[in-house]
Amino acid sequence: MLKTKRIFLIILSIVLISCSSVNQNTTMPDFEIKTLTNKTITNKDLTNKIVIINFWATSCTTCIAEMPKLAEIYEKYHSKGLELIAVAMPYDAPMYVKNFAQTRKLPFDVALDLDGKITKSFGDITLTPTTFVFAKNKRIQKVIGEPNWVEFEEMIKKSLNL
Repeated sequence: MLKTKRIFLIILSIVLISCSSVNQNTTMPDFEIKTLTNKTITNKDLTNKIVIINFWATSCTTCIAEMPKLAEIYEKYHSKGLELIAVAMPYDAPMYVKNFAQTRKLPFDVALDLDGKITKSFGDITLTPTTFVFAKNKRIQKVIGEPNWVEFEEMIKKSLNL
């Protein structure tokens, strides 16, 4: 029963996210976050870059499954102006997040949102995965759950003028 309920919630979240209209005038909220490597990132550091912010959890099988593809896209386009920050949910155990990032050798910044300020500033995120893609002007391009990877990469290439 629990597995069926979880599957239903995942499907519902994907449908709700994909059906929601994204307001192209919504800009990246102000934020400051520390990464696992103790680097501080603010929204001001991300000016003139295409930015992916991925909210995820170590308990989310879809999140875990999409990490290798996110890493591949990051490695492919980072030198061309793409930034990616994976923000672990506030309920995620820091040791699980650190272990996951280290053992998978994630090439992008991974951050903990221990106090929930980041998830709240992005609209009180509760469903994972939730991924925001911001244009160079910091306006939302797209909000997605689990992406269609071909379309996702095409959007990134187009955003980077490639």
